[in-house]
Amino acid sequence: MLAKLAGSLLGSPYAIAALAALLGVGALLWTLRDVRQGGYEARVAQEVQDEVAAWRERNRDDARIRKLTDYELCRDYVRGGGELPDGGACEQLRGLHGQ
Repeated sequence: MLAKLAGSLLGSPYAIAALAALLGVGALLWTLRDVRQGGYEARVAQEVQDEVAAWRERNRDDARIRKLTDYELCRDYVRGGGELPDGGACEQLRGLHGQ
């Protein structure tokens, strides 16, 4: 009797429509999950690329700064809008590097 009832329900157009709707909603939710995961992975990859680029730029800056003498460093800082007065403060450093 139960098998006959199940067979008649599965054969009804309403049951088929309900099953199709349920499968459609499941497929939509699965797709949304994949899209969301893909967006997250793309964002994380971009953050890693940005961090690597910033790290490389800092290394280039550090290498350039290490090559400067005290005088050159002072002069670049004053030119760059630093807070040291330009009243000859850097001139005192000229020649100290060689001593």
